[in-house]
Amino acid sequence: MAGYGYPLPRYGATEPEVLDILREQGATLETVIAARWQYELTVGKLIEHHQNKVSRHTWHLPDDVFARVIQDLRDWSMQRYGSLDYDLSGERKFKIIVVTNWA
Repeated sequence: MAGYGYPLPRYGATEPEVLDILREQGATLETVIAARWQYELTVGKLIEHHQNKVSRHTWHLPDDVFARVIQDLRDWSMQRYGSLDYDLSGERKFKIIVVTNWA
């Protein structure tokens, strides 16, 4: 969205940045996958999700810019995937990172 004059705001640190700092401070990290599940998704459903402004990353965009972004995303998706019914289904995970030995 930076190309539209609205760069995505950054909120806090990324997961790798936080984990690197914890390791630097002597923490021991263990990743546990608490749950896994399959999900069904198409390109069209993903665009619809964004169009409904479910993600906070779109809340700051003015409506006219947002409409252009969605249309451009739809056009790009058709060029890339050939159909809005293209299957993006896959697996999701609920991950817990257990931090120990951290002062």
